[in-house]
Amino acid sequence: MNTKELAFKVREDIDNNIYSFGETIPSERELATRYEINRASVKTAIDTLVYEGYLYKIRGSGTYVIKNDNKNLQIKFKGLSDLLEQEGIHPSSRIIALEVKQAGYHVGKLLQIKESEMVFHLLRLRSGDNIPISLENTYIPYSLVKNIENYNFQLFSLYSILAAHNYQIDQIFQTISNTKVRNNEASLLDVDEGTSGISLCISAKTTTGLIVEYTTVTVLAEYASIYTKNFQKGLNTKIYAQID
Repeated sequence: MNTKELAFKVREDIDNNIYSFGETIPSERELATRYEINRASVKTAIDTLVYEGYLYKIRGSGTYVIKNDNKNLQIKFKGLSDLLEQEGIHPSSRIIALEVKQAGYHVGKLLQIKESEMVFHLLRLRSGDNIPISLENTYIPYSLVKNIENYNFQLFSLYSILAAHNYQIDQIFQTISNTKVRNNEASLLDVDEGTSGISLCISAKTTTGLIVEYTTVTVLAEYASIYTKNFQKGLNTKIYAQID
């Protein structure tokens, strides 16, 4: 097998969903052994598919499938990473907590599911140019996406994962209020206790009215405007207080 043939084979496997959106393909070493081709040719084939938008390489992590022909993969609302990049700021994130657990009364009520049902919980520290910006605490019904905890959330946004599984976000509701950053949040955001910030409560619904996300965000005040850039047509917002 030569370089072109390997690129065709991997491309075909992606198109046939053998390697699905969000998954890693076999390593270059594995592909070289499996198809009896040298590593240099494998690298060239992979680089071709990266250029074509089929794959994305993360050093030390793997090569991920980012191509998806699902016609419902339409991201109507931008995530923080997209908004930061629009400002010329390099986004990054650190996962503080990632778990699957019972919803409980409060989260279950917000997601309109039984408190005994399982939810996926993700807590992330979001940064721009390596400077902490916000803490995002997200819950989604675990039944929506099988093995969602295995996705790389530094590469894939929550909304792109949901859309790839046929959940088209139609409306996002945000409630905004003033807050003071305290305790563990202050430590993670590397600010003094009592630093001004804003608190956002976010709920996302699909075109069928299904609630697929509940997120609370603590944002440092100087970065509040980046989040509010997502206020656009179709976005319902309740503002209870404004930062001076």
